[in-house]
Amino acid sequence: MPGKKALLQTVKELARRLGEESISKSTFKRETGISDWHVLKHFDTWNQFVAAAGLVPRDHGPIPDDELFEAMHRAFHAAGGVTTRLKFGKLSPYSVAVYAKRWGSWQRILSRFHGWILTRHPGCPIVAELPPAKSVTPAPNTSTAAWPSAGRRQFGALLNFRGLQHAPINEIGVVLLFGVVAHELGYVVESVQGGYPDCEAKRRVSRNGTRWERIRIEFEYASRNFQSHGHDPEQCDLVVCWEHNWPECPLEVLELKSVTDRLDP
Repeated sequence: MPGKKALLQTVKELARRLGEESISKSTFKRETGISDWHVLKHFDTWNQFVAAAGLVPRDHGPIPDDELFEAMHRAFHAAGGVTTRLKFGKLSPYSVAVYAKRWGSWQRILSRFHGWILTRHPGCPIVAELPPAKSVTPAPNTSTAAWPSAGRRQFGALLNFRGLQHAPINEIGVVLLFGVVAHELGYVVESVQGGYPDCEAKRRVSRNGTRWERIRIEFEYASRNFQSHGHDPEQCDLVVCWEHNWPECPLEVLELKSVTDRLDP
């Protein structure tokens, strides 16, 4: 996994090769294969990372809806029509994750785009390929209504991350989600057990994958549970959790809530 200096050198070299004064997250990932999640382990924001490399930061706040939809319009125009999410991610300066965080599923994004394009580019031929704007409904988690529980199976907040519709609400959910992202984060799982620690894994410590290091992992829904369960920190190297709520934790903590915010859905 590249360190801070290596990341800065990589983005500088990329900017020189492309002849750009700034590099976006999607361009960086596409050209280097390095997720912005690794960058944000060392820098508070993408702007801070770009500025530290001597490049021009361009993201000065939330991206306006008009700018996102104009970028989508240009990408579909370049592709000759509405594309898949994967192809769109290669054509657009903004990743699908940016759109998904604002509007949810790909179908809902396209519906919102339909309503926008009818106003801004009414004669655009791709209108016929889009789901009708009237199909857009508020996301369920935007409502303030809450019903009393009937004691049935419960689910976490809407997540829409890869194959997982809801966020974890327990340790088992954390284990499943880690399995989904482990390879992308530079981990390979050797074994999982019921005893402590939960997982024996290896972590990549060289960019080309020629060096791996043993790591012992304990899964918890919240990092503070590690303390309440009375685990010995000497027998573990990493706590993987959904929510990191224990700032004084003596071990390294991987908070999956932050990971899903930074990876493509």
